[in-house]
Amino acid sequence: MHAAEEPASPQITVSRGAQYPLCQDYAEQLRQHRVTTRGYCGVAIPLENPDYRLPEWEPLNPAEHMQIVREIYYWRNLNSSRNHELYPQQMRDLTVIVPQLFDLYLPRVESQLQALIASGELELFIGRFDVDFDGEIESVYRMTALGRARGAISPVETTEEQIVAPSECQDFELPGAASRYAHYVAPEELPTRQAWLLLVNSRLNIRDFFLWKDRVYWAHGLGDAILEPHSLDIDDARQVCGFSIRR
Repeated sequence: MHAAEEPASPQITVSRGAQYPLCQDYAEQLRQHRVTTRGYCGVAIPLENPDYRLPEWEPLNPAEHMQIVREIYYWRNLNSSRNHELYPQQMRDLTVIVPQLFDLYLPRVESQLQALIASGELELFIGRFDVDFDGEIESVYRMTALGRARGAISPVETTEEQIVAPSECQDFELPGAASRYAHYVAPEELPTRQAWLLLVNSRLNIRDFFLWKDRVYWAHGLGDAILEPHSLDIDDARQVCGFSIRR
């Protein structure tokens, strides 16, 4: 009787930043945890190494912070309204929410947001750290990422109640969040006008944050890139690591 064969290790390569220890460490953790998809939860950092750590997140009661919940939901789902006549106006200046467009989302989803809060499915946290490396501490909100449920259409295109649902990710037991979150910093704390890469799907399109040698880095998008803010302008964040993840 033959012993069961070990599944093949995923092919993970550093496509950008191979000269940096940070990128090599991250790739090695992806390999050790046998990550096979970009849609994974958490961040691939070796917490046993004192150079790495996670930000501290304080839980908040989302029912007591409904305006933040609404704003995060708005930014998270804004792209579903890209055919609306007000969408270009919003994207021309991302420092201020266009009230007419914002009002189209609420109260159509309000009852569902309240239901998700009541059931405990919607979580909200706050972290306080220098998210953009400008020497100032910002309040960074983290909320369960909510998207349209399968088959639902944009609330700005229908009079029917929008169906929302938590977004999912695959858990490979990596450090950090075990579910998908959206992140948000208020415009008055983090002004930015044309950071398309950072603002698609939420005001900060970051899957998670971590610190390396006391500097914040952003695990971006689906987890195949790491960004480093390196100036006073968050638009100037640069990609330092890129990864190819294949089965």
